[in-house]
Amino acid sequence: MNQPHGRDEGNINSIEMLEEPTPIIGTGEWDDLQCRNFKGEGSDSLDNDNIIIVREGQKIFALCQVSSESFTDVSLTQKYSHIFFREVLVLKFYNENDYKLLIAQGTLGRLLEDNKTPSWQLIDKLYKEYLKKQNMQQYITLLESNKNLIFTGAPGTGKTFLARKIARDIILKNENLEDKIEELILEKVVLGMKIKTRTGKEFEIKKNSDNKVSCSPLGSKNTYTLSYLEIIKYITSDKIYDKIDTSVDSGNGSYLVGVGLYVNSHLFSTYTSFVQFHPSYDYTDFIEGLRPVKKDEILGFELKNGIFKAFCKKAKDDPSKKYVFIIDEINRAEISKVFGELMFSIDPGYRGIEGAVATQYANIQEGDTIFDEELGEGKFYIPENVYIIGTMNDIDRSVESFDFALRRRFAWKEITAEDSQKMLESKDWKTDAITKMNALNTAIEKTNGLNSAYHIGAAYFLKLDNYKGDFAQLWNNHLNGILSEYLRGMPDAKTDLAKLKKAYDDGTIDNDGQ
Repeated sequence: MNQPHGRDEGNINSIEMLEEPTPIIGTGEWDDLQCRNFKGEGSDSLDNDNIIIVREGQKIFALCQVSSESFTDVSLTQKYSHIFFREVLVLKFYNENDYKLLIAQGTLGRLLEDNKTPSWQLIDKLYKEYLKKQNMQQYITLLESNKNLIFTGAPGTGKTFLARKIARDIILKNENLEDKIEELILEKVVLGMKIKTRTGKEFEIKKNSDNKVSCSPLGSKNTYTLSYLEIIKYITSDKIYDKIDTSVDSGNGSYLVGVGLYVNSHLFSTYTSFVQFHPSYDYTDFIEGLRPVKKDEILGFELKNGIFKAFCKKAKDDPSKKYVFIIDEINRAEISKVFGELMFSIDPGYRGIEGAVATQYANIQEGDTIFDEELGEGKFYIPENVYIIGTMNDIDRSVESFDFALRRRFAWKEITAEDSQKMLESKDWKTDAITKMNALNTAIEKTNGLNSAYHIGAAYFLKLDNYKGDFAQLWNNHLNGILSEYLRGMPDAKTDLAKLKKAYDDGTIDNDGQ
């Protein structure tokens, strides 16, 4: 909603109105369609729950949801000049340079299904971004309140990708990003190291001035300038995950991506660790164990920290920052043999020194293998600032069950195949992919011996990029294989596979599942 200044010569402050204890928008008393719609009296009335933007001219200030009918209030009129008001819920504030409406069309801009104006397109984009952030925030809140979280679901639902995104969002809150960017750039300069663009072109980077850097391609006299704000905006956006982004293929864009990926990679490797479990993975890999070493041509064994113990030690020495440990395919190892005595310490209620336990190799610890010098040799605990995310497919048969004692120490969240369809949002073939995916998954559920745990997630359909949208190649090279494995050993496997293929090809399924 634009707040006009000219009609009754009042001084109207949109931001102040949105910062009221109950945020509001308003309009004057004019005999035109915009005002009648605002009051709910027009042919296209503003309704409760409508999503709107608050703007002045081309500057976007906030995304809001209407939450009341039109009303009058003398004190508000004296303060803001408007006559009629609507209460709103502010979904998100924006800096005035974040977004601009290139064509400011009319006073009232909102999200309506049959409206495809530039205003509608911008509001649609902002609202989708808001919903995505809200969805992500619920997972972050679940992890932060429980310390341990496992994502379960069918294959291809994006559980690992989601775990990494959550980790990134958490660790981005650790840093003053401007200081970190400056630190990393100065480190590159001191070491004389180069950064690469996405296409592999090397360039030098130097601190230009306050909050700016210059990028110089090797063998070129050209110099490109980036601000810290540009870099921060890039690494905190989902563009960091784009493997191909035509908007940054030239000019400053390619160097922005190069610097952004470098900064993001450093942050991720500092505050997160990733491991994938498998049936032969054990305590000596995860916590500590004897490893062969060669000294003076003599082969012997030394106690070495495992990946998780080393990670926890780093987190213990940096208690003000949050650290995230990701365990992919957590159910593929024999959990009790991997965690050992940590079955106690991993409990959110026993984090920190109070949950310290003696490790299996306590009596031979020395030097770096001593976890906490104050506690002395043999003791180990999981610091308060360590968060653990696991992922697992319910149908994996490499390990029959997930240890019940450990199960109760994690929060659990299922990511369904339908949830995963959000990852197809930007694809040209989105509609056909979702239609075929839904039909195939319905057919899977109707197949004897299968259920929703055997659904096919949207990540499989991202492979269509490799085949220029050819659904037949996706079936032949990927789906046919996993579905055949699902049906292995079943009496009607050949017939059932043919039914699944028909559902996929047709994008529909008969009522009897045939």
